[in-house]
Amino acid sequence: MLLLAGAGLAWSAEYWEKKPPEQWTRDEIDQLLSKSPWAKQVSAQAPVDRSRSGNSGQYPGGGYPGGGYPGGGMGYPRIGVGGMGRRRGGYPPGGGGMQTRKGTVRWQSARPILEASKAKLPESMNHHYVIAVSGFPAPSSEDEHLDQLKQDTTIQPKDKPIAGCAVVEKNGSWSDWLFGFSKDTITLAPADKEVEFVTIIGKFRVRAKFNLKEMMYHGELAV
Repeated sequence: MLLLAGAGLAWSAEYWEKKPPEQWTRDEIDQLLSKSPWAKQVSAQAPVDRSRSGNSGQYPGGGYPGGGYPGGGMGYPRIGVGGMGRRRGGYPPGGGGMQTRKGTVRWQSARPILEASKAKLPESMNHHYVIAVSGFPAPSSEDEHLDQLKQDTTIQPKDKPIAGCAVVEKNGSWSDWLFGFSKDTITLAPADKEVEFVTIIGKFRVRAKFNLKEMMYHGELAV
């Protein structure tokens, strides 16, 4: 209970509401961009590439600790708009090793994020909700891979249909990506309560949930 109370106090202070952006400290900006209502630290797993491993893609001692991925390596379910998109990567037969990577999922088009990062969105992202993902490398930025990323990326408000990704762009770094969702296709409001973002980058299935009621900025939903 004390830990939960402490986490609540960290956001209840809402320094982004009490001070103008030019008065935010470096630590406050870092928190806003990495661990806030608009930024989530996430972990994702993917099968080890056996072709590049000297141990048949397994962890030391023969496989993922505890005898393979929980559930025997069932594989990811197919998701996507209208059933499109590839199958969510089945795990290697026999419960081969898994690798874990950590990254950040950030609602990049939210006003406080733009003010904290002092970054401009690409023109292709105009009139889009934009989510940035860092820490998960993809094979390349060639058109075929961008098309696959687009097919494998969705957002879904609670109790509403899934919305597909309209635009994907590399964001400077080898492991930074921008995903745009057209506001003509989906409209978000505080009443939607929660939005789940899902993508597959390389073989990593990345998921993050955003609480829209926490994403208010000067009385408006900031997405």
